[in-house]
Amino acid sequence: MTPQLAHSGHWLAQVAYVAPVTGYLIFLAVRGWRDRRRGRGPRSEREPVDDETQT
Repeated sequence: MTPQLAHSGHWLAQVAYVAPVTGYLIFLAVRGWRDRRRGRGPRSEREPVDDETQT
């Protein structure tokens, strides 16, 4: 018995839904990676700022 695959219409409908979501998640991951690499991550991850030294 051979396994049956859905026809291309089913595959295209799934890809049309999954591709933008996956692309957006990849975009967010790359953006977060670049921000952390450039030192623009969330404040809790950076060294505390001493206000007296920044006058």
